Amino acid sequence: MLIDLKKSTLLPAIILFILFVNTAITFSAVSSFQMVSYACLGIEILSLILIINLYFRNNEVTWYDGVIILFFLSIIGSTFINSTSVKDAFYKSTESLLLMMMFRYYRQNCKMVITVAFIALSFAIYLNFAYMLMNPTWLVETEKEVSGYLLGGNYNQMGGRMLCAIVTGIVCVRYSKLWLINLIPLTIISVTSVSLVSSTTSLACIILFIVLACIPSSALKVLASVCISIFVLIFQVFVVFSGKGVENNPVIVYIVQDVFEKDLTFTNRTSMWDASLRAFSDSPLIGWGYVDTDWYVTRMESSAVGPHNFLLQVLINGGVVLLILFAIFCYMSLKDIRKNMSNELSTIVFGIVIMSLMMTMEVYPYFYVIYMFMLVYYYNDYSKQNIKVKEGLS
Repeated sequence: MLIDLKKSTLLPAIILFILFVNTAITFSAVSSFQMVSYACLGIEILSLILIINLYFRNNEVTWYDGVIILFFLSIIGSTFINSTSVKDAFYKSTESLLLMMMFRYYRQNCKMVITVAFIALSFAIYLNFAYMLMNPTWLVETEKEVSGYLLGGNYNQMGGRMLCAIVTGIVCVRYSKLWLINLIPLTIISVTSVSLVSSTTSLACIILFIVLACIPSSALKVLASVCISIFVLIFQVFVVFSGKGVENNPVIVYIVQDVFEKDLTFTNRTSMWDASLRAFSDSPLIGWGYVDTDWYVTRMESSAVGPHNFLLQVLINGGVVLLILFAIFCYMSLKDIRKNMSNELSTIVFGIVIMSLMMTMEVYPYFYVIYMFMLVYYYNDYSKQNIKVKEGLS
């Protein structure tokens, strides 16, 4: 007897749980967990093969999905051309493409996708907190290296995953108030975790999101989203893309040092931004593909790994071509939000805006960026499912 995977819940739930846990937790941070990482990766690849068969056989592909597929094919193609980290490019693309196809194939049951994502992310955050308490090496490691952090393998990576979990939890509360039993302690532990490791940007942004998420005014959230978006755009153009040049701008020097009393280099980030722009200028059209730690150390700054800015990461991975594809993806995800605007949707959009603010200083995996935008794109599907659930209970 064949199982109807379209109606099945258990198998896709297991696949999604493993997918979200594996993308949230860096199992390689602990040597004894290495085999778990390989096992999860193997399951992801087998799952992708299975879902590809169902996805194309049922003609599920859309223009929206096509842009995402082109996005990752561009990264893989650029990686092959530049002979950079082909293996990693394939693995990371597998994760995001599997997410995309699962969302599309099970769009009639988005509730299952979202609730499993919340459970998996919650599990990862709780596990990370427990690991931090049992292995408090972060208390004495001034450089804040990998050891001591399971969530993303680095203290700067924790905030993005926690924000995704909190946003997902807010969506789940719409299905049942019982999800508050998990959302409230999860939020407290998230804030506590980033506080303990002194991740100032993540802490401030998560608290800002929580405060506005609690306000039942979609108009205020939209206004805040617009204002922060304008700030992010100005910051990207006049600060990030100036690289070290920011130190020669007296207006910016005054605002950063005298008004905000911050380090003008943003903890050496201006040097990384400057190095990223130089690397991009050497291959502006298709970038360098997916690159590894050795590439960054050789071509950029040895003080830290990566550009510490999402847009610069996109330009390094795929140049102008990839940036255009990402812009199209963002537009397609957000183009109908005015038609469907509600308090819940405005909260999700505000979550994306807060993530973009956090990503001016850090790079989060494409997987979670795409996931957040998909919460907006598929909002009509799961919000209608929410209404059906409530009507069935009344």
